[in-house]
Amino acid sequence: MKGGYIGQENRSAGSQPTLMYPINRNPMIIAHNRNKYPDVTVVDTSLKEVGVSVEYPDKNTVIISWNGNLEGYIYIN
Repeated sequence: MKGGYIGQENRSAGSQPTLMYPINRNPMIIAHNRNKYPDVTVVDTSLKEVGVSVEYPDKNTVIISWNGNLEGYIYIN
């Protein structure tokens, strides 16, 4: 799954930019390749945070799932 970067110009030295992925399936399986368990935030199209299930099968992959229909974005930091 390909995502985009946000906030590159405001990040500190050595930090990685936040990744943004549009939601297009349930579950979303994202290979972020950061070698860590990143923070995950999900928002709907109104930019309100949404509660979801987050699983980390390994340090480079995250699986996000939810109940019902959802349109919005996943942020990985």
